[in-house]
Amino acid sequence: MGLFSKPEYVEVEMDFVYDTYTQPEEVDNGFISIEAYGNILDTYKYVTSSYSLKDMSLYDNGGYEEMTELLRDTRDKKVKVRFKVKDGKIKEAKILIESLADAYNDERFLKLELLGWGVADKSSIGQA
Repeated sequence: MGLFSKPEYVEVEMDFVYDTYTQPEEVDNGFISIEAYGNILDTYKYVTSSYSLKDMSLYDNGGYEEMTELLRDTRDKKVKVRFKVKDGKIKEAKILIESLADAYNDERFLKLELLGWGVADKSSIGQA
């Protein structure tokens, strides 16, 4: 465990929820935020990822609204999260968008672009 130790990548399947607290201006820009939660490294963590539409035609043709409606029902659905771990600490977490597309059997989710992510010990849903 030193300065030159290599990071390890760990994939974990986690439950998730759609952040229904998206601001109106974010909706207007085709933003979607989800939060995955579960155990990693013997600790319970929350991973938030925010996305925007790469293909704005989905916003114009109703696809964005259909996607957010699908996301409202996350029962029995899971996503894979890839964690970058170095020296026993989480350095990065990424919800794998392919697993979100698989969860709903809907390739439109592949047209999302990651804007940002975060890892926390508490849920950020509904927090400003």
